[in-house]
Amino acid sequence: FFLRFIQMCLKITAVSGLWGMIILWPVFASGGGGAVGWYHFSMANVMTGSSLIWVPTVFMWLLTFYVLFVMSEEYKHYLDLRMQYLAEGDVDMNPQTQHLLIVEEIPRELRSDRALYQYFDTLYPGKIHSASVVLNIPDLEKIAAKRKRAVRRLEKSNAYFEATGKRGTHVVGRKRFRCCGVETFPILSFGGKMSEDHDDFRSNQKGQRVDSISYYKQQLSDFNESVENLQRQKKLMAEEGNDTTRAHVW
Repeated sequence: FFLRFIQMCLKITAVSGLWGMIILWPVFASGGGGAVGWYHFSMANVMTGSSLIWVPTVFMWLLTFYVLFVMSEEYKHYLDLRMQYLAEGDVDMNPQTQHLLIVEEIPRELRSDRALYQYFDTLYPGKIHSASVVLNIPDLEKIAAKRKRAVRRLEKSNAYFEATGKRGTHVVGRKRFRCCGVETFPILSFGGKMSEDHDDFRSNQKGQRVDSISYYKQQLSDFNESVENLQRQKKLMAEEGNDTTRAHVW
């Protein structure tokens, strides 16, 4: 589709450019406005009140109709491909995707892959391929966002060390300024008592100065462990759900 879009743009620009040079340039050149340079072949050379102004006006109307025609033909082509895809599918895609349904407002007791599958399999025995419940996991998303921040700060600390040969330090808890996705070093980088424990930073409190690389390595390791545990819990919840309720109750 991207190549067809480029092809459509090429058609429009080629037609407008070619016919613009053939029709508009001679009209503008004879406008009598006394413009020099490239302005001699532009509308700036057409005198005020001249009837020649109708030529570019009609030209733009015709060009607009042509653009709408080309876009209409592209939409028709897209519609044909879309209908073909819906009817025949794609050889590189599982045909089961052609028979998907979205179910909303699922009761709490059925909010698992197994419970939801059992419920619909009871209604339509042997006709259900699978069921997958999309979970609301704000706790996992929060930890994942913190992990991403730790990765970003660790990469920045490593880059600072590679550039200067010095290991950067920072004060735990100091605010940072962020603009357009770019985060600065802590705004207030002075003060803070240097931590003497270089192996375990879990006990550090706000206001302590720590080695940035070691601190974020430890923090990233903790976040990786937390994310892995939460992913395991959510996956188990989605697969097993509530064992106390079965689909036949509904």
